[in-house]
Amino acid sequence: MSRTPSINRFVVFCQARTGTHLLHTSLEQHPGVRCAWEPFNDKAVHHFPYDLATPARSILRMLWREEHGVQAAGFPLHLGHGRRGRAWSEVWELLAEDSSLLRLHLYRRNLLEQLMSHALALRTGNWMEDAGQAVPQPSAVTFTLDAEYCRDWFATTAEAVLAQQRSMPGDALTITYEDLAQGLNVTLARVFRRLGVTPVVVQEKIKKQGGPANKTLENFEQLRDAFSATPWQSFFDGTNEHTWDSEIFYDSPDRRPGSPQGLWR
Repeated sequence: MSRTPSINRFVVFCQARTGTHLLHTSLEQHPGVRCAWEPFNDKAVHHFPYDLATPARSILRMLWREEHGVQAAGFPLHLGHGRRGRAWSEVWELLAEDSSLLRLHLYRRNLLEQLMSHALALRTGNWMEDAGQAVPQPSAVTFTLDAEYCRDWFATTAEAVLAQQRSMPGDALTITYEDLAQGLNVTLARVFRRLGVTPVVVQEKIKKQGGPANKTLENFEQLRDAFSATPWQSFFDGTNEHTWDSEIFYDSPDRRPGSPQGLWR
């Protein structure tokens, strides 16, 4: 860009079912923040005022347009959007070249809950639920998950999260789904300060869907036994003492999980 922008531009790098909608609806409550909804999701292009042929550069220009009262503008970008030949793949190169971009990384520590949330959304067709919406509650949805599928999914997802974290600059802000769920306004205050705006109190707009793993998974006991004494055991034993992402939280090299291929698969 030829001049310093008057608004702070940001991107939230994330995956599906990691609290994206909760973060988006919370950011939108700030009068000085404009947060678009997954603008590079090619499966939702029918919601956008542009089509698949619109260049990513043009979309970014629209998203980051100046507007009276707006101090920060941005959007969530799922790690799979614009990848593997999908539309707008040039967006990743454009963002990498942007040295003034504010980068945030959002992920979910409990990968089993992330996988269950995705499986539940696929089964029900309901990808989000308004916290203030009074709707009849259907019978609890239960299902099974294959242990080998879970093992591969955990490893692949963990590798993607750690790869994204390693690519982030030193001044990037990393937050988790659990941060949002356990302390929404405390976490949002950190985010707002990173975006250069004064923190405000927000209301939780999105309701968590589904129940605990031991009530939702019909083969929970079998999975718990299958993942005993593995890096994924904490998803099943209720301790939440996760180790797969220790390099994000701890500086000591001996606390790091080691080689993903050697340890996880």
